[in-house]
Amino acid sequence: MAFTYTGEQVDLGFGRGWLSRPAAASIRRVDRQIGHPLQITEAGRTRARQMEHWLTYQRVGRPIALHPDTPSEHQKGLSIDSDEAQRIIAILEDHGWRRTVYRWVNGKWTLVERWHFEYFAHLDNRLHDPEPASASPAPVHEEGTEMQTIKWGDHIFTIDGSYLKHETNNRQASTMGWLFNRNDRMAKGSMYVGVDNDAVNALQKSLSIPWYAFELVMSGRGFNIDGTRGDGTGENGRVWSLLHEINAKLDGIRIDTTGLAKSFDELQKKING
Repeated sequence: MAFTYTGEQVDLGFGRGWLSRPAAASIRRVDRQIGHPLQITEAGRTRARQMEHWLTYQRVGRPIALHPDTPSEHQKGLSIDSDEAQRIIAILEDHGWRRTVYRWVNGKWTLVERWHFEYFAHLDNRLHDPEPASASPAPVHEEGTEMQTIKWGDHIFTIDGSYLKHETNNRQASTMGWLFNRNDRMAKGSMYVGVDNDAVNALQKSLSIPWYAFELVMSGRGFNIDGTRGDGTGENGRVWSLLHEINAKLDGIRIDTTGLAKSFDELQKKING
């Protein structure tokens, strides 16, 4: 039976995505304790996004992902992926968050995804603390609207707050557009949302995707879907995400952004050559 989360989706703010209300309230308490918004690579997922993760896992064996009908804790709005959280384990555990992805490796249970945390209300020692001042962020849009496929000039991107892909396969791009741009955001007769320079500037600012990521994926020097680095040919290197950068960092791979675009103007100059 297909699973679709029907509970309240609460926007975490700062481009971090959404969680269920209890988990979102916990993250706000964590934010207050550490004095800034906790860095979150990915939080709640739509069914479509979970399917994408699962298909990648079937192809390349990483990162680990459940079938969307299982469902995953990300789909329930009870899980986050975070680089910063790995450095403040005691605080996260005090607030009811636990790392749960273990596998039997070399004769022992081994933590294989250090960035993945799940929320357990019964373990939350701060559950009854007073709510932070920003206690009622607006709910996010309905299923399928957190990610979108846009057409900017001659370039088509699938994009959200932690993910960017340069679409070069028209059929695949049309499929992505159908998945993520349905309802009133899809122009009649088009699979893409057309955007101008001002809209791209605003989108980049709201999602905090670095400009160098756009240059990487357009040139094919970003990541492949399995997290390996692209070589700039064909479909290779057309993906960027915070999760890929975190994985690369954990593997000791340095992401060299020297000479890459740091602003919209720099990117425009490179495109116009």
